Amino acid sequence: LDFKVAHGDDGQSSTKNGSSASSTTACFILVRDAGTGEADGVYKPSQRRWLDHDVYENRYGECIISREAQKSQKNGETKHGFVLGKGGRPLYGAKTEKFVIPTKNWKALQGQEPVPQISTFKTWSDACQHGAWYFMEEAKNAAKGGHWKVSLLMADRAFDCHTT
Repeated sequence: LDFKVAHGDDGQSSTKNGSSASSTTACFILVRDAGTGEADGVYKPSQRRWLDHDVYENRYGECIISREAQKSQKNGETKHGFVLGKGGRPLYGAKTEKFVIPTKNWKALQGQEPVPQISTFKTWSDACQHGAWYFMEEAKNAAKGGHWKVSLLMADRAFDCHTT
């Protein structure tokens, strides 16, 4: 995968049969355990769309998850997938022709191993509840080991949903 993380609202795409796939189901995403820690957090749809799909952003809008396209240099065929990136840099990617955020088969691009665990939820409150539980447990574990910076970072992530 060599995706370019796109930032914009004018991307166009169509399904294999040529019809537009402009409607996607609302989805909220919990990203955790990424080797590149900035990727962790709760993501919600932003005000942007790209390639007929919502672009998702975390609390600060620093990291996004977007649908991307890549044209094969060998046969000219266009393949799709999702990329989790920061500042135009693709951290992790997953190949799929489906319009659903994959929860498995993510690969490290420019991000550190391990690849993140991705969970999707139908409601914002479910994503927030699971995120709060997970990040608060991580904060407690870091505090037990005396890792205060990590503990504060994880505690802050536990409140991602309650401050936006």
